[in-house]
Amino acid sequence: MLHRAFTEFGSHFGSFSENVLKSMGYKQELSRSLGPFSNFSVGFNSVAVVSSISLAYGYGLNMGGSVTMVWGWLVAFFFTIMVSASLAEIAGAYPVSGSVFHWSGLLTPNSDNAIASYICGWMSFLCNSASDASFAYGNAVFLLAAISADGGHVSLSQFETVGLAIGFLTIWTLINFLKIDKIGWINKVGVLIAISSLIVTITLILVDAPSKNSTHHVFFHYESYASTKSKTLVILMSILLPVFSFAGYDGSAYLAEETQKSAEILPFAMMSVTIVNGIIGFAYIVSLLYVTTSIRDAYNAYCHEPIINVFLLSTGFNIGNFLLWLLIFNIFIGGVSSVTISGRITFALLRDDCLPFSSFWSKLDETTKAPIRAYILLYLFDLLLLFIPLLNITAFDSLVGISTIAYSLSYAIPILIKVLYHRVNFENNNVSLGRYSTFVNILALFWLFSTSIILCIPRKYPVTLANFNWTPVVLLGFTFLFMLHWFIYAQYHFKGPEIFLNKDRFRNNEEFRLLVNNNDRLPSIDEEYSPPHTFTPFSKGNRYFHDSDEENEGSKSLSKTETKD
Repeated sequence: MLHRAFTEFGSHFGSFSENVLKSMGYKQELSRSLGPFSNFSVGFNSVAVVSSISLAYGYGLNMGGSVTMVWGWLVAFFFTIMVSASLAEIAGAYPVSGSVFHWSGLLTPNSDNAIASYICGWMSFLCNSASDASFAYGNAVFLLAAISADGGHVSLSQFETVGLAIGFLTIWTLINFLKIDKIGWINKVGVLIAISSLIVTITLILVDAPSKNSTHHVFFHYESYASTKSKTLVILMSILLPVFSFAGYDGSAYLAEETQKSAEILPFAMMSVTIVNGIIGFAYIVSLLYVTTSIRDAYNAYCHEPIINVFLLSTGFNIGNFLLWLLIFNIFIGGVSSVTISGRITFALLRDDCLPFSSFWSKLDETTKAPIRAYILLYLFDLLLLFIPLLNITAFDSLVGISTIAYSLSYAIPILIKVLYHRVNFENNNVSLGRYSTFVNILALFWLFSTSIILCIPRKYPVTLANFNWTPVVLLGFTFLFMLHWFIYAQYHFKGPEIFLNKDRFRNNEEFRLLVNNNDRLPSIDEEYSPPHTFTPFSKGNRYFHDSDEENEGSKSLSKTETKD
């Protein structure tokens, strides 16, 4: 039914995505073969809400237990919808694979567009690559815990665990060498298995659990094992679980140039990913809390992974191990999707000459039309992140916080620019927040900046080098390296999104937006396009593009023409 809804939604609109892309100055190089449900599937799996909750479940139990997890999720769900709606509105206007990276440049005044786009692009790259490393390491740890819980008693050194994580990362990278429609197929299967396994998991743990908590306990019980006695501080720090679990809901936008009818599909897919994951995540958390009757047992029963202990305690070894292997499979599919999204932002950065030798790294494979070289470069960077546990496991734990903060900042930059400059009126978009747009944007910014600050708070007291929250330090370190690269190389080569490189193409962002929103008169992809010699905004409902331009002989141009809606 979900697939049918997406297909009907996509078929309602005429295809003009390739025309929009050409009008922005980019060639259609990537294979545009994803349908609406495939796009949704990659976005859904990249969030991997069930896997993310499972990885961070122990943290949530430690930070206030039931009450902070349930109500924290609902609060985060509300504000995440505000953020997703703000981004979806922009996505409908600028359907290009760079997502927030391109949007920041397109919304910024010409003199500052390059630096705004650069900062946002690197934040987006950092959060996605950190997410890759977190998924790979988490998959390795869970696999070892599953084998141990099954009686295998496997004990690997930190070096060997990192090697296993690298193995997962290598497999995910190789899978992404495939053509995008094959990856879309893998993700569609992944969505069906994820939802089916969630239903099976919730049913089995609730039916087989020997005892359950009361509803009042699930929604209102507070129990903290944090090192601080301050309830306020514990509640604030508990927000990491829902924020981390929701991160990545803009994943659909990175596949804009590979999705048919992307200007219409992307906003719908992004909002759907957010809402579906929010509902699924809430159901999963509440179900787990009903059967987690002892936090101490959840930490110490059979292994050191609370979610595994909860499965085994509530359903027994046979069913518990079955549920655990389902979870490992879901984490694996989440890793595939995470690498897919990370590779697309890497390709977008390389295509705009943001790194040395970009022309080499951005070249596509002629057979699959996949950015294989970009994935190889991403793989090398992810390897560096996976080496961090060999130096300091606490620093690696900070990758979760780094990824979450970098996600938040990459989302906040285009929204903030839109609020500050009011350069684009989105009323004619397929998705528009109308007169509530600025209010929703401000709520989104409040959430993104406040949670970023909270995630930098020390999580253990008294603070020592052994338990120090390295998140802000590592984040500042990466920021320093990115800005050093800006001053040495990028400021001389990277000029921002392609639309700003040709001043004869569009005079400003508003002119481009009007072109996108009046897509039924876009020039054919096989035709040369020349801009109008004048630009005049017209009232809502008017269509104003047709052939006439005395100053550009023999060229196709755009001017006002009246039509009825």
